[in-house]
Amino acid sequence: MRLAIIVAMLTLTVLGCTNSYEQNQSMNGLTGQAIRPLNQDEKSADFDQLIQMFKTYYGPYQYKENRLGISIEQIGQKLKAQALSAKTDEEFMGYIMQFGAALQDGHVQFRVENSASNIRRYSIPIALTAIEDKAIVVSISKELSDFTGIKTGDEITEVDGQSPFEILKIATKYKSFATDLSNKAFVMLAFSRSSFMTELIPHKTTALVKAVKKNGETLVVDIPWTLDKYTAGLDSLVHEPAGVVNLSVPFADEFNSIMPAASLSQMGQVDPIFVTSQTQSMFGFVKVFPSPASMIKFGLKGDEKPGIYAALYKFSGKTVLLVRSASYAQSDYRGDVYIKAYMALLSEYENLADVLVLDQTHNPGGSYCASFYDIFAQAGDVQGVQKLRADRKWINDLYINWPASAGPTGNPWDVKQLLAWGTLVEKAYDNGDFLSEPVPLFSGSTYAANMGYKWKKPMLVLIDELAGSCGDMFPMLVKANNRAKLFGQRTMGLGGNVEPVGQLNNSRIAVSLTRGLFYPHIPNGQPKDSDYIENNGVTPDYEYAHTVSDFRNGYFNYVQSFSQKAIEQIK
Repeated sequence: MRLAIIVAMLTLTVLGCTNSYEQNQSMNGLTGQAIRPLNQDEKSADFDQLIQMFKTYYGPYQYKENRLGISIEQIGQKLKAQALSAKTDEEFMGYIMQFGAALQDGHVQFRVENSASNIRRYSIPIALTAIEDKAIVVSISKELSDFTGIKTGDEITEVDGQSPFEILKIATKYKSFATDLSNKAFVMLAFSRSSFMTELIPHKTTALVKAVKKNGETLVVDIPWTLDKYTAGLDSLVHEPAGVVNLSVPFADEFNSIMPAASLSQMGQVDPIFVTSQTQSMFGFVKVFPSPASMIKFGLKGDEKPGIYAALYKFSGKTVLLVRSASYAQSDYRGDVYIKAYMALLSEYENLADVLVLDQTHNPGGSYCASFYDIFAQAGDVQGVQKLRADRKWINDLYINWPASAGPTGNPWDVKQLLAWGTLVEKAYDNGDFLSEPVPLFSGSTYAANMGYKWKKPMLVLIDELAGSCGDMFPMLVKANNRAKLFGQRTMGLGGNVEPVGQLNNSRIAVSLTRGLFYPHIPNGQPKDSDYIENNGVTPDYEYAHTVSDFRNGYFNYVQSFSQKAIEQIK
């Protein structure tokens, strides 16, 4: 095994002591002659184009300037001046990324297709998470673990003389969510460094890593860096069909590419992160599924079987139904199929359960969170609305492109609804208003719809700092309507739909921006800044932060704590 690691080190084509163009050429190695970096005119044109895109399409432009006390134009011009002196494509891209990060908006995404070096990132197969201000190993490849002695649950204290949190501070210059709490997730970038983070590019073939094991023993090991090259499909957005408002977390794909496949720590993972061997042994979760009869009742076809985790367990003499809402943009079935499956499942076990625990942690959002809330809504509950950027892109989409995508079999009332929204945006555009009047998100009403089934018993909703966009919206509706209590950590605060708006002409960096601002419908008033989800997120009624002990012991204390709060909801 040690020989294999040494061979891997010797075959690396990285890493000189500088980040020069010549170095990038040598790094490109076997892929052929490197393309030239952008020249100054090309860099200037791209930055001007980027700033104009934000002025034209960015829904929270005025909101961000007021809330953060910034001038987006001044930030852009300052970074442009620095970018013109960039010596490499990567350094130039870094200034583009810093522009987005300064806005503290997790929906802003720049997707890089390629660079002069073709180097996407430098990585070591260790994934970290921040718990109690410690950088804890979530996963490590078996080969590397056997070689170094580092195990899951150990703490990483230094990488080349820097603590992971010193690295985090640098990384958040280039990438930022909406809150400092959610930004702690970027501690994983200590071992997964994008090439545009030029301050973090390794200058040696190995990293000197210090770790503290669970028993207090300290390990100091050299671990080789490896190169990831740009390839088709990497860093891609979740593309919703035309006519569907996309409320997903763009970073989720990158997050999951760093976490190992099938890790419970991945965003959107079907199984709850806390269903471990320890909690299974202590709480005896019994997995449950809807019966064929229930599936037929709610209109599911025989082959429509979405993967939804659900289980029953006993706690203090009460029966708890645990159901996971992993994502609102699954790839296997449409959202309406998932809605039917959830109704079939909940209706099947409602009589057996005393309380529902709905796990919405690590939920990367999507598009059907409003309909999902309708399953739990009571009469008169409000839905979410969004003010749209008043621009011709929205007007064209709502008047022409989205109605056309419905096709001849589309519901004519859905088309009329889109046209009505287009009228609101056109009115704001004609008046010179920055945002339109609010439009209902995902449905034609500002109030909850009748789905044919409603969960009536008490429930508790689990949230965390990696639930965003639609993962913000569902708990927003729960809280706005006083439907249930929320347990955990404040959500990400990604408060608008995300949409591709173009590609920079020279660097070919694809740009996706937040196109509006959403909040719960307010029947007789105007929203305050605190009503918007952007940068606010949704705060829990019962705050709970994971501990290192939680992680190392399979989340027993976490399950114990939320189960206790769940049965307190029973009247």
